Amino acid sequence: MNDDWIVESAPSKINLTLSVFGRQSDGYHLLQSLVVFTEFGDELSLLKGNEFSLTVDGPFAGDIEGENVIQKIAKNLIKDFDIDGIGAVRLWKELPVAAGVGGGTADAGAFVRLVQRLFEGKVDPSDLRGFAAQFGADVPVCIQSCPSIMYGYGEKLLPLKTFPQMGILLVNPRIQISTGEVFSNLNMSADERSYDFKALETLSAGFHSIDDVIAYMNSVPNDLTKPAIAICSDVQTVIETISRIENCRVARMSGSGATCFGLFETVAAAKTAAATLEKKYPGWWIRSSRVLPC
Repeated sequence: MNDDWIVESAPSKINLTLSVFGRQSDGYHLLQSLVVFTEFGDELSLLKGNEFSLTVDGPFAGDIEGENVIQKIAKNLIKDFDIDGIGAVRLWKELPVAAGVGGGTADAGAFVRLVQRLFEGKVDPSDLRGFAAQFGADVPVCIQSCPSIMYGYGEKLLPLKTFPQMGILLVNPRIQISTGEVFSNLNMSADERSYDFKALETLSAGFHSIDDVIAYMNSVPNDLTKPAIAICSDVQTVIETISRIENCRVARMSGSGATCFGLFETVAAAKTAAATLEKKYPGWWIRSSRVLPC
């Protein structure tokens, strides 16, 4: 790749917590989630040119069905912002599809950052972020790719001021779960609630240790876990398997599944855990990484 290509990583998005606050008349759900990102993810490269094109390679390139979110954003960018010359985009797809780690929206966030760099001074970053939100509730937080509290439909963000270093283990039993199906299995009748904005502001100060993070996680579950397990019982198996690993501090499902994660005090401990699981479950997708700081 020559020096004219510009590159952005698309780190995986992990929902450490996910609360569903109710379904609106438009069918969308209000959420609140503690979101972090890992060093592991996809990679996008862009070469400025007169005509947009997209090439997708990598282990999960073949799992993408229909029009890629990058193509959708590019097509509408050219129309809505009257810009040209985006050029050629290459996507290296390391993240599994429909897995609860924001694969598509992580790619969208990285693409928006590439466009910001390409058209610096010509496109207002805030306008671009607002525009991109229509392509997925997680896109705004993936543009920032830093520890945040995400709420509303996902468009409202409170970046955390501090977040501790820790290792993370990602495990997917190589099963795709439809987000829409998970939400359709969620009974909201007894779970509707309102936001505590004072508590949100307190949370935005961040966390100082992994113990602080786990204490908060223990008080706030992922509301989508039970409906996901009802669709795919393997999710429960994966969570229980991760939780039994030595030095694992907590195990959860991310997003709407099926990827689950375990938190560790160090990257080395997460790497050891990954090596252990790979021997026992060669058919699973398993990766260790570092949680990105603020």
